[in-house]
Amino acid sequence: MKQTDVTVTFYLKKSEMNDEGHCPVMAKLAVGKFSEAAFSAKMSVPAALWASGRATGKSNAAREINRQLDDLRASAISIYDELSATRENVTAEEIRNLLLGTAFGQETLLGYFRTFIEHFEKRVGVNREKGTAQSYRYACNCVAAFIQEKYKLSDVPFTALNRSFIEAQAARDVRRHARVERAVGAAQKIDIVPFIHRPFPLFFKNA
Repeated sequence: MKQTDVTVTFYLKKSEMNDEGHCPVMAKLAVGKFSEAAFSAKMSVPAALWASGRATGKSNAAREINRQLDDLRASAISIYDELSATRENVTAEEIRNLLLGTAFGQETLLGYFRTFIEHFEKRVGVNREKGTAQSYRYACNCVAAFIQEKYKLSDVPFTALNRSFIEAQAARDVRRHARVERAVGAAQKIDIVPFIHRPFPLFFKNA
């Protein structure tokens, strides 16, 4: 399926408008013609600023709203790219769950990373390289070692990840844990902050 077959549109849930005229923003994700999922974009905007699925005007507020919407759309497309690189029939619900931090029924960083690698390795020799799979394994091991040494944990939930996670590893040992930034991308997007053909898309560009 082509990237153009994945669309993310936004609309206001006007039935929940508050006294200040703000409405929750909802996202509608479609993959192909038959797979759709709706979810909250986790923001509210003034109804007066909204038209055709975006905030209107050139105010700072409008620009920030549209930036977040664009980031969310880019995240959904990036997640689709990652999943479809290793298997077919990716659904809108799977992409939505990833954005909301419940990838593959799990809510942990290493759980998702390892699941991605398992799917990737099934494609080695088909359209994926063994060396790349080994690199992902190494990156995963580095992340696991960092979490164990820094936090004394075997894994961390997506909801616990933020910029301080990256800053902590960078301050401690940049060379040894250089790829942690890549792995944290998924969690940063659950915030939901900026979310490629790697297991955790488009994070560091906006970190």
